[in-house]
Amino acid sequence: MADAPKDRRNITIYDIAKEAGVSPSLVSRVASGKGIVSEKSRVRVQELITKYNYRPNAVARGLQQKKTMMIGFMLPHVLTEYFSTVFFEFDKCASRHGYLTILCNGKSTSENEITIMQALVEARVDAMVIMGGGIDYIPIPAHYLEEVKRTAKILPCVFGSERIDEFDGIGVHSDDEIGTDLIIEHIKEQGFRSMAVIGGSESVYPARKKIQCLIKKGRENGILCKNEWIAGSSFSVTDGYESMKRVLMAKEYPDVVCCLNDHVALGAMNAIKDKKLSIPDDIAIIGYDGVSPSAIARPQITTVSVDYEEFGAKIFEAVNALMNHEEFPPLVLLKPNLIIRESSVRKQEKNRK
Repeated sequence: MADAPKDRRNITIYDIAKEAGVSPSLVSRVASGKGIVSEKSRVRVQELITKYNYRPNAVARGLQQKKTMMIGFMLPHVLTEYFSTVFFEFDKCASRHGYLTILCNGKSTSENEITIMQALVEARVDAMVIMGGGIDYIPIPAHYLEEVKRTAKILPCVFGSERIDEFDGIGVHSDDEIGTDLIIEHIKEQGFRSMAVIGGSESVYPARKKIQCLIKKGRENGILCKNEWIAGSSFSVTDGYESMKRVLMAKEYPDVVCCLNDHVALGAMNAIKDKKLSIPDDIAIIGYDGVSPSAIARPQITTVSVDYEEFGAKIFEAVNALMNHEEFPPLVLLKPNLIIRESSVRKQEKNRK
């Protein structure tokens, strides 16, 4: 009786070896092209490899080599352009070095992120990158922090955060102190005397830091920022729109609105336009992150941007250093730049009034 047809998806090195009448190690040598094999055996094994479209199991091979050549990369939300752009640049570097990057969507909940961390540990990835999500919470949930620390003891971990005191790993992030300095300097150069700050959440560390820096530095430079001009609860276009509407309910409007990201800025612009006001002549707009909405909007949005290619490359450098037990700074802060566009540049005559 003939053997049942083999499912090509489940063909193993042992199936090939059995049918060829050779050892699994000989099949491995043929598949890898390494080691000495007789021509007769090589031809026979190669015929079966081709017949069944056999591919060595990457995880099994990794266990033998102590490396899987896979890196986990966890984001809070894959549709957020800031995070996905960093991932894209990181993946380019990882691919050039022979690594497969596994992108994981945390869905902005600590429970999902914990599940992902545990799954990546079980998958024996060589390292893990964590950006946003639970590592940015204020405060960080105790059970989440415990899981992050446990994971960092098992795997090399790099965090897209400057809060390295909380974790056992390396942090890589944009320098928001410089970013907010650039905004305030631009506001002064344009002659603006008052500003609003909208978007973000005080329960998210990077947002709280930017909000506090903008208000503090603005007031130090004589730029008025009334309490009713501070609004926001998230990082979406909708939040930008609703926050700007609240600002516009005040008796007096600010000269410029500083938005926590470019999506918030886009929402704020829509609210200003709905009020039949002009940008930047009535109210100027400044965004943050330098993602695509800032260039698509009309007028185009002035924004603070980091070099994303450098960002992704620096995270990979940190990952590579940890995997190879090499020295690397515990925290790398990347210098951002200000892209000045139409949304914040008024005619000088008006600014001198």
